[in-house]
Formats: sequence, structure tokens, C-alpha cells
Amino acid sequence: MITEGDTVLESAAALFMGASTNRQRRVLAALLSYGELKREELDRIAAASNGPDIVMQLRANGLPRKTCLPCKRVKVIDRDGMEVLAGIYWLTEEGRRRVLNWMNSEGPSIADLRRSMVEVAA
Repeated sequence: MITEGDTVLESAAALFMGASTNRQRRVLAALLSYGELKREELDRIAAASNGPDIVMQLRANGLPRKTCLPCKRVKVIDRDGMEVLAGIYWLTEEGRRRVLNWMNSEGPSIADLRRSMVEVAA
């Protein structure tokens, strides 16, 4: 949000345009429900092999990396004993606000999002 004096202006950049695919909806449901998601969890929940691409799509729809949908890189040891950087994604408070505003205005309910997650797990 941009403020000018006592006036609050909502810029177009501050709007989340929504999730247009089931994969995007499942990722949003998991982020709202669980908070942080590892890249491997993201792939499993989305039922996709490239979770970071889904995150990129959500960012393009109005959840920018720095203010809404960041990724931190943490050192982990992979199955071969090598130290690698693993990505962990989460919604910031601003990101949660944008997603919930979209859901309240035109998007699916939280129950619908959670139901889409359960369908993948089954």
C-alpha cells in the first residue's frame, strides 16, 4: 500500500491477480496452512516436478519475492553426503493479506483450497 498524507492508495502492484491453476491453488493452500514449505514438499503438494516454476508464476501474479513470497536458502546434506542449498518458501504477512483479499473477493474458499491438497495426498 502507498500512503499520501491521510489517503491510502492501493497500487496495481499490490494486488494479487489470483491462482489460475490447481497446482497454484494447492501451493497457496499449503503455504496458508503450514507456513514454510521446502522445495521437495512444494513439488509433492503441487503434484509437479518443478515447484519453483509454480512459485515464479505466483510471483508474476502479484506476490513478489521480497515482500510476499520469499525463499531462504539453507545448507543441507544431500543423499550423497554433499552440502547443498535447499530452498524454503513462505508467505509474508503482506503475501497472506494479498492472498486472503483475493480469496474474499473472487477466489476459492480456504476449505476448497485445503480440499484440493487432500485430493493430491489420496
